[in-house]
Amino acid sequence: MAHKAVFFDRDGVLNIDKAYLYKIDELEWIEGALEAITYLTQSGYLVFVVTNQSGIARGYYTVAEMEKLHQYMSDT
Repeated sequence: MAHKAVFFDRDGVLNIDKAYLYKIDELEWIEGALEAITYLTQSGYLVFVVTNQSGIARGYYTVAEMEKLHQYMSDT
């Protein structure tokens, strides 16, 4: 069974790109991003977010902290 899907990069596409974003209170959505995701989801698309978080490798934050932000973004 085939599915329609859209892949979004996170920083600079869905949220304003801030250096090493992992704190929920620093998240700022790009205008129209949430509406676009809602539209695509309602139109039957699977929506995936891809991101390369070098801040984890640099020790600025943990995988758990990133996952907390991503869960918040998903729940919004």
